[in-house]
Amino acid sequence: MYIDITDKNRAIEYFKSPRINVSTLKNLNNPIWIKLKRENPYIEDEEKRHFRVGRVLDTMLTDPENFSKEFIVLKTDRPSTAMEKFISNLPLNLDENSPEDEYIEAYEASGFKSPVGSIIKRLWKNDVNSNYYKHLHLAKGKTIISKDEYEEALICRDSLINNPFTSHFFINNNPEVSIFYQVPLYFEYKEVECKGLIDILVVNYKENTIQIVDLKSTGRSVLSFPSSYITLRYYLQGAFYELGLKTLIKEKKSFREQLGVSEDVKIKHMQFVVAEKKGNNPSRIFQMTEEEVEKATHGIEDSIDNLLTIYKWHEDNNLWEYPYEMYQNKGIYLLSKL
Repeated sequence: MYIDITDKNRAIEYFKSPRINVSTLKNLNNPIWIKLKRENPYIEDEEKRHFRVGRVLDTMLTDPENFSKEFIVLKTDRPSTAMEKFISNLPLNLDENSPEDEYIEAYEASGFKSPVGSIIKRLWKNDVNSNYYKHLHLAKGKTIISKDEYEEALICRDSLINNPFTSHFFINNNPEVSIFYQVPLYFEYKEVECKGLIDILVVNYKENTIQIVDLKSTGRSVLSFPSSYITLRYYLQGAFYELGLKTLIKEKKSFREQLGVSEDVKIKHMQFVVAEKKGNNPSRIFQMTEEEVEKATHGIEDSIDNLLTIYKWHEDNNLWEYPYEMYQNKGIYLLSKL
């Protein structure tokens, strides 16, 4: 599969792809959610929101003069997932007096079960919903972002570019370094088709290295990130992305050519660049170690290898109602050992 890492439509193609990502593996403790997302690919989730904020931040930092050509900012929050789906499928010339027939196609696409008349009332009587419809008309192909998403990206931008330890990810004056943003990965591992989306790749041609970077924004203190790293299992993301990057570097000449590297390039372990949404503390960089990457890939029960084995079992047996462990233990979920 050819990947153009500069293609403006790479986000659309990434989310359309049925390949599994690290979020899928992290949801195997509740596999029915995986089934639900497959059947309803329009569902809004944290990954889609993260990509939107990442794109906004990327444009603010690397192409600010084109921001208004790429995005339109809502004055309110986003609608619920089903309502957003409903609104996105509506004709763009409706008002409160438009006949009900004009809404039927969008209603059927949305998955709503309530009568169409009640959904139409919710559209026009709710400021969030009606405002979103009006912005959709104004957007004309632009990406719509919420006020919260815009403000989050703005605070993170200021935190990152004003920090001497993180500014080099966005202000590059080194001719021997190239920086790539929002890089999609499509690879196969253990006979499973996988995908990932790397926020930043820093290629240093003099040192022959690639640094993987993931941007995180948090409503908590950046000092709490080591705890979040464990509880939210970010170590799986770091190991998964490194695995995908190594695979593509080894197997795909076209991918190496786009990055301008050879097969012997050294891949440095994931760095998490964390910015606070409120900006109370300066951004910080946290880096995974060799031992952590090895454990997250092969060496612990909650590893990429083991999770892929469980995923394949669900896939082969088409059983998604309960976690793998409950199927194996006849409905019993074992508590963790102390």
